Amino acid sequence: DMVEQRLHRLAGQDDPVLIGAELPLAAADYSVLAIDRLAAIAPLVLVDDNTLTGSARIRFIHASPDAPPVDIAVANGGPVLFSDVSFGESGGYIEVPAGVYDLEARVAGTPIVALDVPGVNVTGFRSFTVIATGFLKGFPALSALPVLDSERCATDVVGDGRTAVSDILAAIDKWNTSDPWADVTRDGVVNVHDIMLL
Repeated sequence: DMVEQRLHRLAGQDDPVLIGAELPLAAADYSVLAIDRLAAIAPLVLVDDNTLTGSARIRFIHASPDAPPVDIAVANGGPVLFSDVSFGESGGYIEVPAGVYDLEARVAGTPIVALDVPGVNVTGFRSFTVIATGFLKGFPALSALPVLDSERCATDVVGDGRTAVSDILAAIDKWNTSDPWADVTRDGVVNVHDIMLL
């Protein structure tokens, strides 16, 4: 298609393959990210640990090629959650209490904030990955991409490991918001269909 042809021209290639790699995958869950500048694009293969516990599980992946190593911390001088993560690395998984977190990426070992990551909504019995992507100096700009890796049950809005009336109340409370965890049907909106599925 047109996007694929444009990528080939940008890469200076006639071959339709932008990334070629043989991945020796075993029986496990994986995340495969295309990272680096287009001329040096390469796969980053990570084994996912989708163990679900009562706490929220979160990991951080540094995928911004021109950004320095970073510490991921709770905003406004809060504690560091992931320390000294360099480009192409994962900070591994940690467990945190369910909640909404304002995070920031700081230049490793300093208080200098490279990126604000407000409103990261994590709930129990779910695993999340936050990916720093884009460019510190370039286009697209540095940004954070939160991804839901696994969850106990799609109808478990409150994240307590079961579906109950509390999930219906939580869905109603989140009505007409952009909260993705209340969007049970995964159609991009929170509406009566989500409550009916509960």
